[in-house]
This record gives sequence, structure tokens and C-alpha cells, in this order.
Amino acid sequence: MGIAAGVGHFFQSIIEVIQGLLAAVVNFFQWILNSIIGLFQAFVSFVEGTLGFAIHNFFILGTLAAVVFAYLLYSQRQGTTPVSRDACAKTNFAEIVHLKRPASPLKAAVYSAIALAMERPDA
Repeated sequence: MGIAAGVGHFFQSIIEVIQGLLAAVVNFFQWILNSIIGLFQAFVSFVEGTLGFAIHNFFILGTLAAVVFAYLLYSQRQGTTPVSRDACAKTNFAEIVHLKRPASPLKAAVYSAIALAMERPDA
């Protein structure tokens, strides 16, 4: 009876080892699935918080956008929109200076001096 009991315990321990390995594999896949679900829930929570901020502050953000839009329209109509860097690179500085007439004689002299300096290659 001692040998039969030993063999029985041996097979029982082998079955328990296999059950432990299967439980470890199942727990690993559960962990991966829970991680993916947790990541998705965190993303949804982030989007919900961002949209909640935008919706709750809709009037503030809308007012800010309207002010910026109104400023751009006003500056375009007044002709005070600054010249972009691309336009400066494509156009000669002297041409830009002569497009806008300076308000004071001092500014005219400074603009003329800069235009002359930029036209001279040795300066």
C-alpha cells in the first residue's frame, strides 16, 4: 500500500503542477486583457475630461476666438497686418519701404538708409 499511495501522490502532484501552469497562463492573459481595458478606459476618461473642459468653457473659448477673428478682420481692413517673412524673402526690402510711406521724415531717412545698405553688396 505504501508504493501505491506514493504513485497516487506522484500523479496527483503532476496534475496539480499542470493545473498551476494552466492557471498561470490564464492569469497572464487576464492581466493582458485587463491592461488593454484599463488603457482604453484611461483614454476614454482623458477624452471625456478634455471634451468636458471644452463644453464647460464653450462661451469663454468662443468669445476668445471671436476676439481674435475680429482683430484679424480689423487689422486687415486697416492695412496694419504685418508683412510675413516669406513676403520679405521674396520681395526686395526697398520695394516694401516704398509701398508704405513713412509718417515722419526721420523714419523716411532710416528706411532709405536701410534700403541703400541692402542694395549695396559691399556693405
